[in-house]
Amino acid sequence: MAPSIPDRVRQFLAVNMTNVAQLELLLHVRSAPDRWWTPEEVAVPLTTRPVVAARDFAHLHERGLVERAEDQPPRYRYGPGELASTVDEVADVHGRRRSAVVDAIFAEPHDTVTSLADAFRLRRG
Repeated sequence: MAPSIPDRVRQFLAVNMTNVAQLELLLHVRSAPDRWWTPEEVAVPLTTRPVVAARDFAHLHERGLVERAEDQPPRYRYGPGELASTVDEVADVHGRRRSAVVDAIFAEPHDTVTSLADAFRLRRG
């Protein structure tokens, strides 16, 4: 049986995405690569809150997937550099096999989830 998504896509998701909203944001700004976006501008079409979009933009910027203008409020645009062809492949797979991509994101343990789980772990006496 063939893997549901290519290894390169799976690895990209594991390294760069901690949630589906980050991928949706990346793919949204990819659709207009020359446009600079504020968190408020992407919040409406992505049905999220500006504070969440700002957090996700910061995450994508740390990963080198978007560029940041030093304006106030900050603005971002698509800018994956050397990862552009990989992002193109991710977008293609996402368009054809969205559920497999979402499953791959949720399949990876992320530090935030692990930390939250550890915070609620009961100690045995």
